[in-house]
Amino acid sequence: MVMNTVQIISGSKRIDYVDHLKGFAILLVVMSHVIGKTLGYDHIFLLNVITSFYMPLFMFLSGLCCRKKNNLLYNIIKKMKRLLVPFVLFGLLRCFFINENWIHLFDTELKVGYWFLFVLFVIFVIYYFLQGIFILLKIKNFKTEIIAYFITFIMLYGLKYILPSMVSSYLSMGLIAGMFPFFVLGVLVAQYEKMMHLITNDKMYTLSLFLAVICFYYFYYVSSSMLFLVPLKFCMVIVVFNFFRLNSDKWIIGKYLQFWGGKSLNIYVIHYYFLLYIPFWGNWIQVENNQLYTPLLLVAVLFLSVIIIVCTLILDKILCTSSFINKYIL
Repeated sequence: MVMNTVQIISGSKRIDYVDHLKGFAILLVVMSHVIGKTLGYDHIFLLNVITSFYMPLFMFLSGLCCRKKNNLLYNIIKKMKRLLVPFVLFGLLRCFFINENWIHLFDTELKVGYWFLFVLFVIFVIYYFLQGIFILLKIKNFKTEIIAYFITFIMLYGLKYILPSMVSSYLSMGLIAGMFPFFVLGVLVAQYEKMMHLITNDKMYTLSLFLAVICFYYFYYVSSSMLFLVPLKFCMVIVVFNFFRLNSDKWIIGKYLQFWGGKSLNIYVIHYYFLLYIPFWGNWIQVENNQLYTPLLLVAVLFLSVIIIVCTLILDKILCTSSFINKYIL
């Protein structure tokens, strides 16, 4: 079962639970933005649960689904079209709508919300460059690749502090260094049976679930140390990956998550424009200890997020009816 899954992931066939995961991840992205827009960021607990793992999960899935081709230039051009073109066009358009200086799309770490597209493109370029070195030096050894990825991570992390702050912001170095390990984990799981066995092992799942609870509690309620945050993200990725791998094909909503997963980047790019028209609820809701109405608020946020995704997909369908937009922009 594991061997077949590894072969499918590293090949060209889509597998359902990966698309389910992408659909779930993009739902969490929209929910987190809806919370910030409607309730503000005082609702810490609700935001913490959602944001503790969803972007690392997206990076992991991007690495998991990465298709290797030997033509480095072809790979980069393809990712430029898929990631950089919508980043620039929709990012500049968003700056216009929110009355933001267009330069902030480039000189800030978060890129007016579109950082994921830029960071993912840079990580792909780094990955393809490393693959070119592996091919040139005929490296096909698991341990050697691990060492190469680790050295690359150390270099990226070092550049975060060595580079001038302005340059670091332009390059989003902090986010690149932080997301790179999750992308690499996905790549290794897709390429090596031993890695798939490792993260799908029942003992690993149980340990990850246990550590995730401990790290979440200590990071958000005791000490906001990276010592707890980094393991929390990795453990949550492993827990959610295994949970969906074993269960998502049984869910009634699976087909919706699968469809959203196939359109996840388009949803990410477009959904920001629907957030512009959502009112702020925070002044209307009295919250005791920031958690009193958390279940009710979660239902309301979930409902609104689904509405936004549906509207986004309708707009995406309208835009992609244009063969030019569908081929060169989305």
